[in-house]
Amino acid sequence: MNGIQTLSLLSLIFGIVILANPAILAYLIAALFIIIGINGLAFGSRLSKIWKVRVKS
Repeated sequence: MNGIQTLSLLSLIFGIVILANPAILAYLIAALFIIIGINGLAFGSRLSKIWKVRVKS
């Protein structure tokens, strides 16, 4: 229950901050997409390396 309360409090603060400055939301969304993109590229390169190793063997 304590973890849920902490998460709820953070969400509330987060919501208030976004209401106060909507530009923050745009930056956060952009950051999220950038992180997903970087992770996707990293995973893709790892996957291709694994695939090459499998093809060679």
